[in-house]
Amino acid sequence: MLDTEAVVTAMQTEAFFAERKAVADNEAFLRVLNREGGEPPRAGDELPDS
Repeated sequence: MLDTEAVVTAMQTEAFFAERKAVADNEAFLRVLNREGGEPPRAGDELPDS
């Protein structure tokens, strides 16, 4: 059986991310992600092959 504190922490974490998702502005995120200029990727930013 899981420790009560661990369960409460997991529930709080889930609530945190649900709240952030509810107020996210996906269009603004994509504008920033796809904008021209900015800083180029740094060494180590590569995605793994698998």
